[in-house]
Amino acid sequence: MIRSFFIVCFIICCFFAKAQHTSRKEIAVKGLQATFSASVLTAYQENAKEKIEDLFQYLQLLSDTDVSEDLKKEVEKNIYILFKDREVLLPDFFNDAKNQIKLSSLIERLKKSSLKFTLLDVVDGPILLDSWQTNYKLQIFNKDEVQSLSLSQTIYLSNEVKIFGKYAKNVWQIRLGAVK
Repeated sequence: MIRSFFIVCFIICCFFAKAQHTSRKEIAVKGLQATFSASVLTAYQENAKEKIEDLFQYLQLLSDTDVSEDLKKEVEKNIYILFKDREVLLPDFFNDAKNQIKLSSLIERLKKSSLKFTLLDVVDGPILLDSWQTNYKLQIFNKDEVQSLSLSQTIYLSNEVKIFGKYAKNVWQIRLGAVK
């Protein structure tokens, strides 16, 4: 009797353990809307807007002549951390944004310039499988000239493994993608 009780309990525990385990493949197939509630996704979208603001504040720091070289190196590292891919393409702010250049090239050009950025009208698009588009207007101030651009940026929300000492944990991360 006790033996059969333990067997039934063991089977039930195995069933619940499997039901609670969600692999990365299952999440990728279901998509973000099936994985998170609407309020959680809204919170992630707000966090992504803050990351876009951070990006343009970092880019402005790079072009500030009063900022030390050590601080500029740290800012550059933080810019790369924001993006999913280090060689993402961005508008070339120096040529009326007609062409796109790699992030690394933009950073090098900004270090030798004096641009200021103002972000306006940030609006999120619909959520796709693992990303969404965020649209915004960007004003770029270069001495006496002002350039206004309407841009669209891909935002990725992905599950990544993070190492904390001897422990590993799956953490959802927001990464910026290409800007068009």
